[in-house]
Amino acid sequence: MKLADQSYTLYLDESKMRIGNKGEDAYCVAGIIIQSVQIQQIRKRLKQLKQEIWHTSDGFVPAPAFRSIHQAEVRNPSPKNIDHHPYMQVFRSRSNQNKAINGIGRIIADFELPVLGAIVNEKSLQHDYGAHQDSYTAYYTSLRVIIEDFSHFLVNHQSHGKIMFESRANAKGNLSPQFTIQVQHPDD
Repeated sequence: MKLADQSYTLYLDESKMRIGNKGEDAYCVAGIIIQSVQIQQIRKRLKQLKQEIWHTSDGFVPAPAFRSIHQAEVRNPSPKNIDHHPYMQVFRSRSNQNKAINGIGRIIADFELPVLGAIVNEKSLQHDYGAHQDSYTAYYTSLRVIIEDFSHFLVNHQSHGKIMFESRANAKGNLSPQFTIQVQHPDD
């Protein structure tokens, strides 16, 4: 059995957060799976969304075309973050926050993009395994779950793929994957 000619990329991002009533530390890794033939269409939609958010008539500093939109920056545009990245000032506006979140949600829905996610509570990890566990342990535990799920996805779609850890772009906006997963069926 030959693998299908389609390939997929899993775009990942991580976040540390507090969960539960006690505000316990947790680590989350989440991502979307994009088929290679969809990438250009999705980039076009993201560019349109960015143009809608960073229109120049409001006097906002425009974001670089390749700039990633991170949920934490959208929901919490801190003065320190804005000082370092003036183009993030657009997210002081609740309307622009909603445009970003809803716009990305529409892209995910319109392209029917699979979403993967895993979250690990650091205190539970320490309790269950009886030794001090840090954020790196929680991150790698979450990442392992995501990689296994993506591998299963690729097997089920008789395909191959790569994983992009948090978007990284050069000065021209070109993204380059950091490592590749190849899945080969036992019948090959």
